[in-house]
Amino acid sequence: MRPPEMSHPQIGPDDGDELSPSQADDADELTVSEALKELGNISRATFWRQVGAGYLPAPTYVTPRAPRWNRGKLRRHKARNQRLPRDAKELRRQERLAREHNHNLAPTDQAPKAEGGRE
Repeated sequence: MRPPEMSHPQIGPDDGDELSPSQADDADELTVSEALKELGNISRATFWRQVGAGYLPAPTYVTPRAPRWNRGKLRRHKARNQRLPRDAKELRRQERLAREHNHNLAPTDQAPKAEGGRE
């Protein structure tokens, strides 16, 4: 007597590789213009200034002159930084004080001069 045939789902080469619509949308790579639209009311100069300062995620470069940003990373940044003005002001104040404190603790590069004015 033969054992009954068991049906197994056939798994194709692409099954399991598909992203949900929200994941696929977050995986999009955006140009500068598209990133500006995603972030809202922000100028191109401010956008690049924030990228340089590390407030926005760094781009990946498809070619040397073609930066791209991941939509999901930009959305997470936008959600993380949406605060009440009072909270945002306090956070900026704390960051400024920390920078000033770290700057004051930095060692100086100059050695103290000798009393006679000559070294």
